[in-house]
Amino acid sequence: MRGFYLVFLMMFSGALLAADFQLPELALGTEKAQIKPEVLSQTKVQLFEADAQLEIQWAEDKIAALQLTFYQGTDFQLLRQKTSHLLTQIGVQFGSVVWLYAESEADAASAKTLEQQLALLDQVLKSAPEAAAGYKQSHLANSTFVLDFQPSPQPDNNRLHLQVSYSAMTNNYSLTLFIDNKTAPERTAFAIVNLEAI
Repeated sequence: MRGFYLVFLMMFSGALLAADFQLPELALGTEKAQIKPEVLSQTKVQLFEADAQLEIQWAEDKIAALQLTFYQGTDFQLLRQKTSHLLTQIGVQFGSVVWLYAESEADAASAKTLEQQLALLDQVLKSAPEAAAGYKQSHLANSTFVLDFQPSPQPDNNRLHLQVSYSAMTNNYSLTLFIDNKTAPERTAFAIVNLEAI
């Protein structure tokens, strides 16, 4: 089993193409019956030279989307390190990475380089646990802090969406990459800070 896992990882690490992007045996739209049982049973993959937990989202027994979680936990410095790695790898593969919740051209321009994106991460998420505690007390609400990024240009065959977040409900940071069909609804959060009444 361990040997198959290594082969599976090697297959995924070489799957990156300039115009198209997909995991070879888990292409979007593939029917469940066409996927080998050993591939379906995998819960971990390696992508962009990093390990991730894999979750397949189905629609009518076909792969509708893939969710790859590269980090989930309470350590901000580890989140920052893994986010830096992914932003770098995605930028190298596709040309650049853009921050999606820019309210103006000046905001968009201020988050173009890796250093600027990491400064944004520090500004929004480093103190998120403390800010979330404040929102809980002052607004009687749980909060979620979200930064959304996408490669530019996107692949021709699907859409990639990188989401870095902190949830007051779980007290965890999360770093997740979604692989969606081009026609799927956007995953961009409504705001950087989202409140939900307790």
